[in-house]
Amino acid sequence: MLFASNLLCGQSLEPDFGPPPIAPLSEELSAQESSSSWAPMPLSTGEDLLSGLESDGEAVPLYSARFAIDVTLADFELDDGTASYWTTEPTAVTRSEFALENQDGFGVRAQLWSLEKEFELDDGSLETRVSTFYLDGYRRFVGEHGELLIGGGLAVGSLKIDSPFVNTVHRFNGVGASLAGEGFYPLLRFEKTEFGVTGRARLALLGPLEDNFEDSQAVLVDELGVGLELRRRFGKHEDKLWFVRLGREYQHWTDAEVPLAVDQSVEGTSLTVGFAW
Repeated sequence: MLFASNLLCGQSLEPDFGPPPIAPLSEELSAQESSSSWAPMPLSTGEDLLSGLESDGEAVPLYSARFAIDVTLADFELDDGTASYWTTEPTAVTRSEFALENQDGFGVRAQLWSLEKEFELDDGSLETRVSTFYLDGYRRFVGEHGELLIGGGLAVGSLKIDSPFVNTVHRFNGVGASLAGEGFYPLLRFEKTEFGVTGRARLALLGPLEDNFEDSQAVLVDELGVGLELRRRFGKHEDKLWFVRLGREYQHWTDAEVPLAVDQSVEGTSLTVGFAW
């Protein structure tokens, strides 16, 4: 040290230059920061790479996954260009959806909707297939008064009618793009549970890859859905939820040149069960 106590030595052996100068506050903080470990903590081998760290060290997902499946008991009216067919016998139509979404509400999802049935007619059998596939990019907006989703992307559609009134199987296969919107408005809110109305709409424009109906230049597919939904949050942070939806579904196919003349129609009541985690 540069100085010593006179009480212990009796006489200073070196000139007394006073107490050492106090370092500036910025230098002191720099010294403290350099002595502290601010380097990011390496992830352990078992930690999910799609997770971040909260202040308490608990892993928090950066992405959430959503899965839903519904069954619609539908009746339909189809037209193969030669004859029309309709039924009021409930036919099961299935739709499945899977989505991956980040914390800001941006996500990507895939939806598959399919009806396939064979009916017995007086003059033979009728085999039908109607299916659509959508791959969307979207943004989900969540607020105090509800939830809104807007998106769109790739659309693929397939239609098949094999009846005794046509010589060849009538098929349409097309690819194009679609725009979609969905909404949820809560009517009742509790601590972890919400009950409200929901609606969805989609419009797809498909260019034909195969078409032996009427050689359409393009086909429009519009979908509508309205219903009631019950959802409940769970988990430590209540960031997960399950939901049940009961609604009415509509899907119409028509030639883009005459968009109000619906040639193919599927309508029914659907029950949807889904999870988000």
